[in-house]
Amino acid sequence: MEILAYGVQADERPLLERAFAGRHGLRCLDVFLNRDTAPLAARYAAVSSSVNAVLDAETLAVLADGGTKLIAQRSTGFNNIDLDAAALARMKDDAILVNSSRGGLVDSAALVETLRAGRLSGVGLDVYEEETGVFFTDRSIHGITDDVLARLVTFPQVLVTSHQAYFTHTAVGQIIDATARNIDDFAAGRRNENTLVPTHT
Repeated sequence: MEILAYGVQADERPLLERAFAGRHGLRCLDVFLNRDTAPLAARYAAVSSSVNAVLDAETLAVLADGGTKLIAQRSTGFNNIDLDAAALARMKDDAILVNSSRGGLVDSAALVETLRAGRLSGVGLDVYEEETGVFFTDRSIHGITDDVLARLVTFPQVLVTSHQAYFTHTAVGQIIDATARNIDDFAAGRRNENTLVPTHT
């Protein structure tokens, strides 16, 4: 697959190139994705955007008309995305939605209705906004009591992986390393970039 990455910073470029090497073609741009730069993505099935992208209805329409099927945003924020336009208004019926960053990015009830209308050919969810008590526990006896999640998993084009994207040697190793460093820094009386400090008003 050919991927067009927008808003790529100098430190990101080698990481992106290494991540996709031998698997997907990658073109990196330093301009941010918005309604003016969206035409550059014509004929690219996938684009990757940064938190500085403006994914409003017009930008999404230009991407969809140009053949883009997937927007992979390199951030966990979503305030720059017109979710209604992305889910319903102008994207093509064969679009695929993937969320592996955090729950709450997707209105799951609206997603069910979008799937029922046949407007998505695939959905991959590694997170779910009401996942507390659902993932990381054995539910084989009790079953799923969340009606929206139960409806989602009945669609043949939906895959819910219950945070399995998190369980990689790299991800778990990085979390453990950061945890150990946080404890070491605390014991030594140091603060690091992971220290949460309350703001005073």
